[in-house]
Amino acid sequence: MLPRGSTTAQTLWSSPDYLNYVALDGTGNIYMTSYWGGKVYKWSPPSTVVTLISGLSYPRGVAVDSVGNVYVIEGGPFANNTGTLKKLPVGSTTVTTVLTGLNRPGDLHVDGYDNVYFVEQATPAYSRSSRPAGSTTGNKGSDKPAQSPRR
Repeated sequence: MLPRGSTTAQTLWSSPDYLNYVALDGTGNIYMTSYWGGKVYKWSPPSTVVTLISGLSYPRGVAVDSVGNVYVIEGGPFANNTGTLKKLPVGSTTVTTVLTGLNRPGDLHVDGYDNVYFVEQATPAYSRSSRPAGSTTGNKGSDKPAQSPRR
């Protein structure tokens, strides 16, 4: 962590696993994925770190929506059309699969409307999982950002 106004990083937690992505929720919890360990950790400062999800295949991006559902992208850099978007609903211990067939998935974010955005590194666009309110399944759609005209 780099505190505001500081030029010195602080180590918050040392993990035996290879941590590769981090997300924060609205209440200050910190979520981290362990690529080699196949886990998602949750740290609620100042308490200890707990394993929130385990048994994943090369987890990458992690994000949390406004109600506390945790999303994680699963699939390593060579997961051609085999990556998945998974969800741990708030208050549940059961992970569900939201989308399958992702092409080398990477980072993941949730916007203020709880739309889930993720990167498929083998495609030149980002994608969005759009789903009706209350639905646990979605449709993968590519939303290409506007291109700036070349001068």
